[in-house]
Amino acid sequence: MGRVILLAGVSLGLALLLPLAGATSMSTMAAMGSNPSAPAIVAAALQMAAHLHPCGSAQLDQCWDAGFPQAAVRYWQRTCPGCPEWQHGNLQCVMLVTAAYGLAGDPLPWIGNARDFWPLYQQPAARQAGWLEIPDGGGWPEAGDLLVLDSSAIGGVGHVAIVVAVDPPRGSHAGELTIAQANGPAAIESFPLPATLRLTTWPGYRTLGYIRHLPPQARSWQAEEATTLAQRLQLPPSAFSLVSLAYQAALDAGISPLYFVRQINVESGFNPDAVSPAGAVGIAQFLPSTAAGLGIDPWNPVEALFGAARLMASYQIRYGGSYAQAAAAYNAGPAAVDQALARCGSRWLACLPAETQAYVTAILAGP
Repeated sequence: MGRVILLAGVSLGLALLLPLAGATSMSTMAAMGSNPSAPAIVAAALQMAAHLHPCGSAQLDQCWDAGFPQAAVRYWQRTCPGCPEWQHGNLQCVMLVTAAYGLAGDPLPWIGNARDFWPLYQQPAARQAGWLEIPDGGGWPEAGDLLVLDSSAIGGVGHVAIVVAVDPPRGSHAGELTIAQANGPAAIESFPLPATLRLTTWPGYRTLGYIRHLPPQARSWQAEEATTLAQRLQLPPSAFSLVSLAYQAALDAGISPLYFVRQINVESGFNPDAVSPAGAVGIAQFLPSTAAGLGIDPWNPVEALFGAARLMASYQIRYGGSYAQAAAAYNAGPAAVDQALARCGSRWLACLPAETQAYVTAILAGP
């Protein structure tokens, strides 16, 4: 939760990660996410956290014991020589996250005080380099993400940690998000993850969101997947960039990119200028009133796709993870789906209009 000096010359090979092999696993560990380095990031964070203990006059700091991974110490000696934030055994939160990413071969390109992380990764250069920000409540967290907190109410020092496990909410039952951290109340700590995905941690702290890296290999793979999907849907090359955007919007929201791309194709054929007889507009076919409620411009394909993906994520949570029921709610409205479930149970889809039945089938069983 403290201050840190900007690290210089951050670059390190994978060789330093070898001492971290075989890190403790967690039974609730979520499937690793979009960043191929996520397993190594989590392993490094867990190895460091396993050797931290409360210290200081009020037992509010964290110090490391004799078993602390020396690869992390060597990393700080190389990248932040003389920095007091890691010396004398008293570890600050930023140092743990920088070592976790650095030892995993995916070093953080911008590092400052904990509260500075969120604006640092809003830079255009960060987006171009594949660094994403998922605001609190705006999408699923993934193992390996940076969790960023702000504490302007109590001095503004902020806090950063590594997400090491995500147990998603199911229906109305909250899930759980687990972090590894330095200079926090505990080295490993878990918080309820509600269906809204809005995370509450400690009094006086506000969750800003998660920072995630999609390195070139991940972005290349996603581009190939999106292009393949566009070709299977027989879309013109001019639509390929929009398909790629929809794919990314789905990943950010934590929903299936395959289903979401099919869904947008059913909605508009990836035509940003589409208008339906019912008055729905744009690539995601929002009614203007719905778009206004979401705070997006339905004619702007970027806003519309990311807004539609977030809406689908909220519906999927509402319906216990069912993309079929979430898609039906997008088409017919959640009230209609609720009524169909209440009246027909497992045969809920047959109790919805034929248009909605065809819509759901096209999404789940399309090319």
